[in-house]
Amino acid sequence: MLQQLLESKPARERSRAAAAVSVIAHTTLIAAAIVATRTIVDPPVVDATPTITPIYRAPDTPRPAPVPRRTPPRPAAPDAPPVPAPAPTTPTVAVPTDVPTGIPDPDPGPVLTMDPVIGTGTPGVGGDDTTGTGGTPGGEPFWGDEVERVAAPIGRQREPRYPDVLRAQRIEGAVTVAFVVGTDGRVEPASVRAVESTHALFEPAVRAALLQQRFRPAEWRGRKVRQLVQQRFVFTLAR
Repeated sequence: MLQQLLESKPARERSRAAAAVSVIAHTTLIAAAIVATRTIVDPPVVDATPTITPIYRAPDTPRPAPVPRRTPPRPAAPDAPPVPAPAPTTPTVAVPTDVPTGIPDPDPGPVLTMDPVIGTGTPGVGGDDTTGTGGTPGGEPFWGDEVERVAAPIGRQREPRYPDVLRAQRIEGAVTVAFVVGTDGRVEPASVRAVESTHALFEPAVRAALLQQRFRPAEWRGRKVRQLVQQRFVFTLAR
Protein backbone atom coordinates (compact mmCIF):
# COMPACT_ATOMS: atom_id res chain seq x y z
CA MET A 1 0.00 0.00 0.00
CA LEU A 2 2.79 2.43 0.63
CA GLN A 3 4.29 1.52 -2.68
CA GLN A 4 1.19 2.57 -4.49
CA LEU A 5 1.15 5.95 -2.80
CA LEU A 6 4.75 6.63 -3.73
CA GLU A 7 4.06 5.99 -7.33
CA SER A 8 1.00 8.23 -7.40
CA LYS A 9 2.91 11.39 -6.83
CA PRO A 10 5.04 11.19 -10.04
CA ALA A 11 1.88 10.56 -12.00
CA ARG A 12 0.28 13.72 -10.62
CA GLU A 13 3.34 15.73 -11.63
CA ARG A 14 3.23 14.41 -15.15
CA SER A 15 -0.41 15.39 -15.43
CA ARG A 16 0.36 18.97 -14.50
CA ALA A 17 3.15 19.22 -17.06
CA ALA A 18 0.88 17.95 -19.81
CA ALA A 19 -1.73 20.46 -18.87
CA ALA A 20 0.76 23.27 -19.03
CA VAL A 21 1.97 22.17 -22.45
CA SER A 22 -1.61 22.00 -23.65
CA VAL A 23 -2.33 25.50 -22.40
CA ILE A 24 0.74 26.88 -24.12
CA ALA A 25 -0.13 25.15 -27.33
CA HIS A 26 -3.64 26.45 -27.31
CA THR A 27 -2.45 29.94 -26.51
CA THR A 28 -0.07 29.83 -29.43
CA LEU A 29 -2.82 28.70 -31.75
CA ILE A 30 -5.13 31.43 -30.58
CA ALA A 31 -2.45 34.05 -31.01
CA ALA A 32 -1.68 32.79 -34.46
CA ALA A 33 -5.34 32.92 -35.33
CA ILE A 34 -5.61 36.49 -34.11
CA VAL A 35 -2.56 37.50 -36.06
CA ALA A 36 -3.93 35.76 -39.11
CA THR A 37 -7.19 37.62 -38.84
CA ARG A 38 -5.40 40.92 -38.63
CA THR A 39 -3.48 40.34 -41.83
CA ILE A 40 -4.67 42.76 -44.56
CA VAL A 41 -6.20 40.85 -47.34
CA ASP A 42 -5.17 42.27 -50.67
CA PRO A 43 -8.18 43.34 -52.69
CA PRO A 44 -8.86 41.30 -55.81
CA VAL A 45 -7.56 42.67 -59.09
CA VAL A 46 -10.42 44.12 -61.10
CA ASP A 47 -10.13 44.34 -64.88
CA ALA A 48 -10.75 47.98 -65.74
CA THR A 49 -11.51 47.21 -69.43
CA PRO A 50 -15.18 47.93 -69.93
CA THR A 51 -17.16 45.02 -71.17
CA ILE A 52 -19.47 45.94 -74.05
CA THR A 53 -22.56 43.94 -73.83
CA PRO A 54 -24.41 44.08 -77.19
CA ILE A 55 -28.02 45.00 -76.85
CA TYR A 56 -30.23 43.68 -79.58
CA ARG A 57 -33.23 45.84 -80.32
CA ALA A 58 -36.08 44.56 -82.31
CA PRO A 59 -36.48 46.47 -85.59
CA ASP A 60 -39.16 49.06 -85.55
CA THR A 61 -42.33 47.92 -87.14
CA PRO A 62 -42.95 50.21 -90.12
CA ARG A 63 -46.04 52.24 -89.68
CA PRO A 64 -48.63 51.66 -92.33
CA ALA A 65 -48.71 54.35 -94.93
CA PRO A 66 -51.55 56.72 -94.25
CA VAL A 67 -54.52 56.07 -96.46
CA PRO A 68 -55.17 59.21 -98.47
CA ARG A 69 -58.55 60.59 -97.80
CA ARG A 70 -60.56 60.44 -100.90
CA THR A 71 -62.75 63.34 -101.68
CA PRO A 72 -65.96 62.06 -103.21
CA PRO A 73 -66.35 63.36 -106.74
CA ARG A 74 -68.85 66.08 -107.20
CA PRO A 75 -71.97 64.55 -108.65
CA ALA A 76 -72.45 65.48 -112.25
CA ALA A 77 -75.52 67.30 -113.27
CA PRO A 78 -78.23 64.74 -113.94
CA ASP A 79 -78.97 64.21 -117.57
CA ALA A 80 -82.38 65.00 -118.79
CA PRO A 81 -84.54 61.92 -118.41
CA PRO A 82 -85.00 60.19 -121.73
CA VAL A 83 -88.33 60.78 -123.29
CA PRO A 84 -90.01 57.40 -123.38
CA ALA A 85 -91.13 56.34 -126.78
CA PRO A 86 -94.88 56.40 -127.02
CA ALA A 87 -96.26 52.99 -126.51
CA PRO A 88 -98.04 51.64 -129.55
CA THR A 89 -101.67 52.33 -129.12
CA THR A 90 -103.93 49.43 -129.62
CA PRO A 91 -107.35 50.45 -130.75
CA THR A 92 -109.90 49.39 -128.23
CA VAL A 93 -113.18 48.09 -129.43
CA ALA A 94 -116.03 48.99 -127.20
CA VAL A 95 -118.36 46.08 -126.74
CA PRO A 96 -121.93 47.31 -126.80
CA THR A 97 -123.98 46.28 -123.84
CA ASP A 98 -127.24 46.59 -125.74
CA VAL A 99 -127.51 44.41 -128.81
CA PRO A 100 -129.43 46.29 -131.50
CA THR A 101 -132.44 44.49 -132.79
CA GLY A 102 -132.27 45.95 -136.27
CA ILE A 103 -129.49 45.82 -138.85
CA PRO A 104 -127.86 49.24 -139.30
CA ASP A 105 -127.67 50.69 -142.76
CA PRO A 106 -124.34 49.93 -144.45
CA ASP A 107 -121.85 52.65 -145.21
CA PRO A 108 -123.11 54.12 -148.46
CA GLY A 109 -119.57 54.82 -149.60
CA PRO A 110 -119.21 57.09 -152.59
CA VAL A 111 -122.37 58.68 -153.87
CA LEU A 112 -122.75 58.10 -157.60
CA THR A 113 -124.57 60.27 -160.09
CA MET A 114 -124.83 59.80 -163.83
CA ASP A 115 -125.50 62.61 -166.25
CA PRO A 116 -125.25 62.14 -170.00
CA VAL A 117 -123.22 64.67 -171.95
CA ILE A 118 -125.39 67.25 -173.61
CA GLY A 119 -123.55 69.68 -175.86
CA THR A 120 -124.76 73.00 -177.14
CA GLY A 121 -125.29 73.67 -180.79
CA THR A 122 -124.90 70.96 -183.35
CA PRO A 123 -123.71 67.67 -181.81
CA GLY A 124 -120.23 66.87 -182.91
CA VAL A 125 -117.47 64.38 -182.44
CA GLY A 126 -115.95 64.20 -178.95
CA GLY A 127 -117.07 65.34 -175.56
CA ASP A 128 -116.58 69.08 -175.82
CA ASP A 129 -118.86 71.77 -177.18
CA THR A 130 -117.20 72.11 -180.57
CA THR A 131 -119.31 71.81 -183.66
CA GLY A 132 -119.01 68.50 -185.48
CA THR A 133 -120.66 66.28 -187.98
CA GLY A 134 -122.75 64.35 -185.47
CA GLY A 135 -122.75 60.66 -184.61
CA THR A 136 -123.27 57.86 -187.05
CA PRO A 137 -124.40 54.29 -186.36
CA GLY A 138 -121.33 52.19 -185.69
CA GLY A 139 -119.07 55.22 -186.21
CA GLU A 140 -118.67 58.36 -184.14
CA PRO A 141 -120.47 58.34 -180.75
CA PHE A 142 -123.79 60.08 -180.40
CA TRP A 143 -124.64 62.69 -177.85
CA GLY A 144 -127.35 62.08 -175.35
CA ASP A 145 -129.86 64.39 -177.04
CA GLU A 146 -129.32 62.71 -180.42
CA VAL A 147 -130.39 59.21 -179.51
CA GLU A 148 -133.86 57.88 -178.98
CA ARG A 149 -132.85 55.96 -175.84
CA VAL A 150 -129.79 56.89 -173.84
CA ALA A 151 -127.30 54.38 -172.47
CA ALA A 152 -128.01 53.30 -168.89
CA PRO A 153 -126.30 50.95 -166.40
CA ILE A 154 -127.71 47.47 -166.03
CA GLY A 155 -128.44 46.47 -162.47
CA ARG A 156 -126.79 48.19 -159.56
CA GLN A 157 -124.17 50.78 -160.33
CA ARG A 158 -120.59 49.60 -159.63
CA GLU A 159 -119.17 51.59 -156.76
CA PRO A 160 -115.51 52.64 -156.94
CA ARG A 161 -113.32 51.42 -154.12
CA TYR A 162 -112.52 54.25 -151.74
CA PRO A 163 -108.71 54.74 -151.71
CA ASP A 164 -107.35 53.56 -148.36
CA VAL A 165 -104.96 56.50 -148.01
CA LEU A 166 -107.72 59.03 -148.54
CA ARG A 167 -110.11 57.12 -146.31
CA ALA A 168 -107.54 57.05 -143.47
CA GLN A 169 -107.06 60.80 -143.84
CA ARG A 170 -110.81 61.27 -144.22
CA ILE A 171 -110.40 63.11 -147.49
CA GLU A 172 -113.55 63.42 -149.54
CA GLY A 173 -113.87 64.54 -153.14
CA ALA A 174 -115.42 64.04 -156.54
CA VAL A 175 -114.42 62.97 -160.04
CA THR A 176 -116.21 63.75 -163.30
CA VAL A 177 -115.29 61.43 -166.16
CA ALA A 178 -116.29 61.14 -169.79
CA PHE A 179 -116.38 57.80 -171.59
CA VAL A 180 -118.01 56.03 -174.50
CA VAL A 181 -120.46 53.16 -174.07
CA GLY A 182 -120.11 50.84 -177.05
CA THR A 183 -122.83 48.92 -178.84
CA ASP A 184 -121.96 45.88 -176.73
CA GLY A 185 -122.88 47.76 -173.54
CA ARG A 186 -119.28 48.04 -172.27
CA VAL A 187 -117.15 51.09 -171.61
CA GLU A 188 -114.41 51.55 -174.16
CA PRO A 189 -111.17 51.71 -172.09
CA ALA A 190 -109.41 54.17 -174.38
CA SER A 191 -112.28 56.63 -174.09
CA VAL A 192 -112.19 57.09 -170.30
CA ARG A 193 -110.79 60.48 -169.27
CA ALA A 194 -111.17 62.71 -166.24
CA VAL A 195 -112.94 65.96 -166.91
CA GLU A 196 -112.68 67.21 -163.34
CA SER A 197 -111.07 65.67 -160.24
CA THR A 198 -110.42 66.87 -156.70
CA HIS A 199 -107.72 64.25 -156.09
CA ALA A 200 -105.75 62.10 -158.52
CA LEU A 201 -106.17 58.96 -156.39
CA PHE A 202 -109.90 58.95 -157.04
CA GLU A 203 -109.44 58.57 -160.82
CA PRO A 204 -108.01 54.99 -160.93
CA ALA A 205 -110.81 53.81 -158.64
CA VAL A 206 -113.45 55.30 -160.94
CA ARG A 207 -111.84 53.85 -164.05
CA ALA A 208 -111.70 50.35 -162.55
CA ALA A 209 -115.38 50.52 -161.57
CA LEU A 210 -116.47 51.71 -165.03
CA LEU A 211 -114.64 48.92 -166.84
CA GLN A 212 -116.58 46.37 -164.77
CA GLN A 213 -119.96 48.01 -165.33
CA ARG A 214 -122.42 46.75 -167.93
CA PHE A 215 -124.66 49.22 -169.73
CA ARG A 216 -127.71 49.01 -171.92
CA PRO A 217 -126.45 50.55 -175.17
CA ALA A 218 -128.05 53.64 -176.64
CA GLU A 219 -130.46 53.31 -179.59
CA TRP A 220 -131.12 55.50 -182.57
CA ARG A 221 -133.79 54.63 -185.11
CA GLY A 222 -134.05 51.14 -183.67
CA ARG A 223 -130.34 50.43 -183.87
CA LYS A 224 -127.70 50.25 -181.15
CA VAL A 225 -125.24 53.08 -181.32
CA ARG A 226 -122.21 54.30 -179.37
CA GLN A 227 -122.91 57.09 -176.94
CA LEU A 228 -120.67 59.58 -175.23
CA VAL A 229 -121.49 59.66 -171.51
CA GLN A 230 -120.36 61.96 -168.74
CA GLN A 231 -120.72 60.80 -165.16
CA ARG A 232 -119.88 62.36 -161.82
CA PHE A 233 -118.68 60.27 -158.87
CA VAL A 234 -118.83 61.83 -155.40
CA PHE A 235 -116.76 60.24 -152.63
CA THR A 236 -118.11 60.83 -149.14
CA LEU A 237 -117.48 59.16 -145.78
CA ALA A 238 -120.09 58.26 -143.20
CA ARG A 239 -120.19 60.65 -140.28
